Amino acid sequence: CDATFLTRGHRRAFAAIAAAAGAMPVILHCDAPEPVLRERLRARRAAAQDASEADEAVLSWQLERAEPPSAAEGFEIHRIDTTTEDPVRIALDCLGGSGPAKAS
Repeated sequence: CDATFLTRGHRRAFAAIAAAAGAMPVILHCDAPEPVLRERLRARRAAAQDASEADEAVLSWQLERAEPPSAAEGFEIHRIDTTTEDPVRIALDCLGGSGPAKAS
């Protein structure tokens, strides 16, 4: 599931749904410094090709209300600095895979 899950309450609710389905949720906590996030938003807005309606006001709202996940919540958490060279590869490695199989 791709979602922000900014609060512990949202994560608890999702964990209950996952447990009912027999799944164990893993959190990939993707992060970058605030100035980087704001620059990315400005670049996406300038390109005018992003489906997201998020803007800097949304980012500010999220940053003010975010409750970062903690191990005490019972999730496996992987923190990913998205300013690294290949955050997608890091995320896939955290999940124990290398992505979709390639057709030969």
